[in-house]
Amino acid sequence: FSKVTVDDMGNLTFVSGNSQPGDFVDLRFEMNTLVVVVSSQHVLDPSSLYLPKPFALSARAISAAGPYDFCRKSCPENERGFYNTELVFR
Repeated sequence: FSKVTVDDMGNLTFVSGNSQPGDFVDLRFEMNTLVVVVSSQHVLDPSSLYLPKPFALSARAISAAGPYDFCRKSCPENERGFYNTELVFR
């Protein structure tokens, strides 16, 4: 997983070595979603080697987020996102 930081002037910097073998990301979708997964090199990666890595992808169904769900309560932005999604999808 590539990491890019932004400084106070808006400059983007690629952070090498951010992810390691075995790292993972959990994505949760409360609405219809199209996901595109690419294993190519990040456009800001300064390496001249093109070494795409294999990856695994799995999907599973879970119950809808309740009012005290960790994802919902982790920050105000998440609460707004869940609320706005529920206005359309429930």
